[in-house]
Amino acid sequence: MPSNGKESVAQSEIKRLTPIVLDYKAAQADGDDRFLRHLRKQMRESILGQGVKNQVIKRSVYIVRLRGSFLIAYQKNFSPVLYIGRGDAPKRLASHLKSWLLHVHKFGSDTTVEVQIILPLRQGRKDFYKYVEGRLLQQHALNNGCIPLFNARREIKYGKDIDYNQTHEKLFRKLIKIGSGNRPWWAIQPTPANPFTTLYHKGTNAN
Repeated sequence: MPSNGKESVAQSEIKRLTPIVLDYKAAQADGDDRFLRHLRKQMRESILGQGVKNQVIKRSVYIVRLRGSFLIAYQKNFSPVLYIGRGDAPKRLASHLKSWLLHVHKFGSDTTVEVQIILPLRQGRKDFYKYVEGRLLQQHALNNGCIPLFNARREIKYGKDIDYNQTHEKLFRKLIKIGSGNRPWWAIQPTPANPFTTLYHKGTNAN
């Protein structure tokens, strides 16, 4: 353990999967009654098609990001991040689809969602993925003044006590920031008529 009292992390312990882009247009072509089912199938096949074992994907961390011509206008900055979560990615994302992710395509005509998934693997530390999620939430709050739109908690207890190397810190920043070469023209926030307004403002004071 380093002299600062934090645990160090080897570079091989965080693996990044190929990003998944939800095809809302293809899902809509199936009709309203099959829209949700199509997206769930698309999500699950995209994840498991990358050869990830079930016991590994159950301890994944995922970042839901906007792709398109606009970002979310947070308190201090603009960000494409809508949610940072952890756990069994196929099941958790299927749940998010039903509760809020299904409606994101209504944000704008060219709205697309990208899901970034990382696999924090560490022998003897089954809860390691919780610390990685906490670190990402901490990074988002640092950059933008609050947690992402659809998150309810900062997970402060898991945001510290791990000494990540420069490669990991660079990855975390990349997962949170807009990304080089991307130049969206607009940043939006919900109006009082928007059903997600309460969530948006709650993120500023979330613990």
